Amino acid sequence: MVILLVLLSLLTLPACVPVVTHGPWVAPGKTVGAVVARSTLPVLQREIHTGHSSVTPVYPPFGVFARQGWTPEDHGVRVPVSAGIFLPVALPFSLEHPEGDLFVQLASADDPEAASGVGVLVSPSYAVPYVQAGRPLSRGVRLYTTQSLALFRGGERAPEAQIWMPAVTVEIPGVHLFVQGGLGRERLAPDSVRPVRYLMAGLALTPIAPELRLRAPRR
Repeated sequence: MVILLVLLSLLTLPACVPVVTHGPWVAPGKTVGAVVARSTLPVLQREIHTGHSSVTPVYPPFGVFARQGWTPEDHGVRVPVSAGIFLPVALPFSLEHPEGDLFVQLASADDPEAASGVGVLVSPSYAVPYVQAGRPLSRGVRLYTTQSLALFRGGERAPEAQIWMPAVTVEIPGVHLFVQGGLGRERLAPDSVRPVRYLMAGLALTPIAPELRLRAPRR
């Protein structure tokens, strides 16, 4: 009976708030990790009907991710680029709500340690274009910001919503500590919208990650 109740609860788990789990520095090789966060409120509140139950579909992220990076020095690409996937740790949403991540680093000509870049998160529920910028604070410690715009499509998997999501992250070896806010609106009905306001804090753990090698400045 306990196992059955656990399985039923997993079937009604919500989708996750989009969050970028890396900084603007692309390292060659594979990264594997996990992310968990808490927020002040459920981010989106309109219920979605799933089978015989209803769920509030968007909560803070809890899941695992993997990413591959390619750099000009190691792979001959024109610019550093990475691609990854995030899966919530629950069924069926690990299958229905996978999230892809494509990121391109924009190298700094004057400061090889500072970095910026652009990317996009894509899932069946949303698309999230984002920009990043960051620089080292001290040896092994980096600070970066992510500015993203979540565009939830609406339908059977999530409400329709648009949310600006600024985030600040401190990265130490193997850990990304982040605070992310949200400002936007959610459509509750064809003629009804509500403001979205939330604050979320969490961490991304990367026990498997390649060593970052800073690029030499251009001349």
